[in-house]
Amino acid sequence: MLGLEIFHNLQQLAPNKYQGSLYNPDDGRTYDGQLELGLDGLIKMKGCVFGGVICDDDVWSPTK
Repeated sequence: MLGLEIFHNLQQLAPNKYQGSLYNPDDGRTYDGQLELGLDGLIKMKGCVFGGVICDDDVWSPTK
């Protein structure tokens, strides 16, 4: 999984906020989504299907 590209075609919506395609390695599917880079180092992601009818989110924190 090292080197796997999980964010595709990101376009900046606002400072530290992007929209594009997010790959989920758990199920092998790609979703439309948004991500936000927090000043605290967190990456907040939200992926949706069916035109935004069903969405899920996740937060990643940096490793120490």
